[in-house]
Amino acid sequence: MRLITLVFTAFLLSIAAQAQKTEKVLLTRMHDDGMLYHLKQLELDASKNAELTVDFTYLTTKKADSARILITLAHPELKGTPKNVSISFSNTTVGYAGATMHVMYVEKDKKDWITRIEVSMEEEAFLELLTVGDFTLKMNFEEGECSGKSTKKAAQVYREARTIIQYN
Repeated sequence: MRLITLVFTAFLLSIAAQAQKTEKVLLTRMHDDGMLYHLKQLELDASKNAELTVDFTYLTTKKADSARILITLAHPELKGTPKNVSISFSNTTVGYAGATMHVMYVEKDKKDWITRIEVSMEEEAFLELLTVGDFTLKMNFEEGECSGKSTKKAAQVYREARTIIQYN
């Protein structure tokens, strides 16, 4: 009986801990025309020598909904505007090149170049990405390429954020 109680208690604590993680990562604010959701930076499992993080901003308004994805790459060689960026999830790949990407800044930090890029995503694709939770991000530069995949913990946070967005 004690074993069952301990297992059940551990299960409830893990659920509560995950809910707190989502609460710490998802920022929800009223906006003039609707609701603003911001998923704070989460790190991806990245290829060798790369650190990749992403954060998402989703604005729902009476006029139109929009999703912005902010990508931060830290790498010793790769920097600046990539030739292309792709985000793959489920059976979908969303690609970006040229004017569909905005390089916000490039700076040197000790051994790595830090590049911050912004892209937009259609609402339907963005909500599907959150529903699935698992995605792969690829960036191709003149000097090479890098990629990253969402972690299992991050995927769970994305799925929970999607549920919160759905009911608000």
